Amino acid sequence: MSFVPCRILMVDHSNRRHTWEALAAAAPAGAWMPLDPRPLAVWDVDASAAVFEVGAGGHNLFDLLPALPGLGSCRVRFCYARDQEHVLVILEKKDRVCVEMRVMRDEIDALAQSVHLVAPTTPSWLATLQGAGSSFDSTPTPSDPELAPGLPRGLSTVVLVEDDRMVRAVCRRILQPHFLVAEVGSSLDALALGQLLSFPLHVFVTDVSLPIMDGVTLSQRWRAIHPESRVLLLSGNPFNPAVSQSGADFLQKPFLAEELVRSVSKQVPQMEMVAPAVAR
Repeated sequence: MSFVPCRILMVDHSNRRHTWEALAAAAPAGAWMPLDPRPLAVWDVDASAAVFEVGAGGHNLFDLLPALPGLGSCRVRFCYARDQEHVLVILEKKDRVCVEMRVMRDEIDALAQSVHLVAPTTPSWLATLQGAGSSFDSTPTPSDPELAPGLPRGLSTVVLVEDDRMVRAVCRRILQPHFLVAEVGSSLDALALGQLLSFPLHVFVTDVSLPIMDGVTLSQRWRAIHPESRVLLLSGNPFNPAVSQSGADFLQKPFLAEELVRSVSKQVPQMEMVAPAVAR
């Protein structure tokens, strides 16, 4: 059975902190633990945000997938770096949705209860993968389709690789209403994540100018792990010969939000995009 430890984090605006603290206090002991938001700045979390970890220890990421379509008031994203012991599952209120915080809490509690608790320590196989990911000369291991868990119908997945925090945050905010986004900040983090996740990852979106390994080389190594992924390269230089020779789709920076969504959705024509929720 596939097994990837994850932590479920709820992030909301600072002006709702006191209400969240009251709701957390009314929950069972250890169910909602307040966290310092500052270490999460790399994942576009405001330093004054209200942040709570849902459930002590960790969860199995693969058990969480079937419950994601049940999120009506929350949006979700995955964040990963090799120095993390868990994949972070960050839940935030959907844009343009008016909802009571108690409704959000009940929805997130139901999500947490749908997954199995795992040991808080890092499994030895995960440590091995993290060590292998530190060298881009290592040979990636393709995911086994027979062991890969299925995704809920209509859920399209996007892996976003961008080393610039601000650019990554903007791209993720554009894509998040339509896709399940997993974001990483480097080429080596992307390869490590690819080895961890065995469910289908439909679109691999990467900047071309990355440290250590350029986006073209990275996309080729990524498809050795996830051959089902389609690739979209982002760059401000449309004349890069490596890009033209790669055969991958290309979107020149800067671009409009609708251009990015359209370019990514073209890669998954067989999938029904998840429509963004709009307040009625």
